[in-house]
Amino acid sequence: MQNLHYIIIIFLFFSITKLNAVTSFKIPYYQQFFDLNPQVLKSSSGQYFYQNLYANLLRYNNQRGLIPDLAEKCFWKEKKTYSCLLDPKAKWSDGSPISVDDFKKSYIEFLKKNNNYPRKDFLFPIINAQNFSEGKVSWEKVGIKTNAKKNTIDFFLNQETVDFPYALIQAMTVPIKNLPSINKAKELISSGAYRIKSFSFSDQKIVFEINPFYHRLSTQASKRDIEIEWIYLTEDSLQLPLYEKKELDIVRRLPTSAFKDWKNKKDFILQEILRFDYFGFNLSQTTKYQRELLFSSLPLDELKSILSSRGRPGCFQFDQELIIEKELCYPIISSTQPTSKTIFIDLKGDLTLSQAGGEDHQKVAEWLQNQWQKKLNFSINIKILENKIFMQNLKQHLPLIYRKGVPMETASCLAALKIFEVDSPENLNHIDNKDLNQIIKKLKKEISEEKKRKLCSEGLKIIMKEFYLVPTGKFDLAYLINPNFVGYEFNKLNYLSLRDLEIIKIKNP
Repeated sequence: MQNLHYIIIIFLFFSITKLNAVTSFKIPYYQQFFDLNPQVLKSSSGQYFYQNLYANLLRYNNQRGLIPDLAEKCFWKEKKTYSCLLDPKAKWSDGSPISVDDFKKSYIEFLKKNNNYPRKDFLFPIINAQNFSEGKVSWEKVGIKTNAKKNTIDFFLNQETVDFPYALIQAMTVPIKNLPSINKAKELISSGAYRIKSFSFSDQKIVFEINPFYHRLSTQASKRDIEIEWIYLTEDSLQLPLYEKKELDIVRRLPTSAFKDWKNKKDFILQEILRFDYFGFNLSQTTKYQRELLFSSLPLDELKSILSSRGRPGCFQFDQELIIEKELCYPIISSTQPTSKTIFIDLKGDLTLSQAGGEDHQKVAEWLQNQWQKKLNFSINIKILENKIFMQNLKQHLPLIYRKGVPMETASCLAALKIFEVDSPENLNHIDNKDLNQIIKKLKKEISEEKKRKLCSEGLKIIMKEFYLVPTGKFDLAYLINPNFVGYEFNKLNYLSLRDLEIIKIKNP
């Protein structure tokens, strides 16, 4: 009987130890960390590491839109003045208060002429921000004014820019207190829901722990023993095998070939992402007629299946709060007449895609190559390039045909149309369409949602008329997430918040 008593005590001890043990959520990343500075990023989309380490004045929620984070509130004072009141409860991960001067110092550092950060343009709507970044004026002339007594930051803009508040959710414009070297990552003082607990240089594993000073944690969340383990992978294709071995808790991009095995399981999540994905053409090497033929020769239902698009390829499909129509589609042209071989006789070049798309991109490329050879007697070479080389290739030697995805940085149609601005780095063909330029200019100022939807539709129709590109259809990102975890929050801008993450079932040892 006494032995049984001891057995029960031992059992209870290990049960309690197990329940109180720190739980790890293992998430992959693909580029080695050499810099903890979010100002070096080209986009916030998909940057889950920085999104959970740093906080900004605002954040985006699918249902509520832009909501306060480090700010207590933000609002338009006037048509060209946006103001934020900093939340007095906002603190750094060392417990010290976050001040408006912390923001000011970070903005100065971000915009300095000798700092070649790629996304300074987020702050260029502010008076003299661009001039300061080019060394033409002093900081005192920049339209960012802080008031330490009132705890406010005022942004004075060059012109009405209704999407400007989205600049204040970006990872690149967060306040930064210190930037230790990656070898001393634990010394980083962060502002988000997590802080760095450890970094292993040998295997590039970074561990986050809850930041107890983050003021928007729920009482329950602040008491959780949960860690985020960032696991470095050399290849995207390693995700699924490691997930199946329970060595990862999330697959960030599930290949379409695996859908049939997972789509009916609790792990499977299909998340709508606001992206402008398309097949682009080198406009200087192709005629409008050739581009139309290349598109109309394709069996679209089959292409839709291969792309795993929710909508038909060739359709601009945004939420109806963004455009008037449910969708805008290129017409399907069916022709029984054989295409003259001379139409494509001089058309030579590459179909170029990024390796970041994994096996899905390879599959799409081979299918297109086969269809065009069979239907149009048109031969094209396939190039699948490492993403960095792919991006360089687009800028230096634009391929004949390419597939490109542009993350929409605001929940507005303007984010898609802006890639056709003359000075946009995404305007790969250097398109300068006067009518489209006017629509973009009006969209930047327009407050009326109905008028914005109409303008957006007009802009998309210009793109369709000129056949600049072919959209791939509405985009969903397929994830696998360990169903034992709850409390994560995705949004349409491809942000993932883990601040309320918790486990609902202890996994078997």
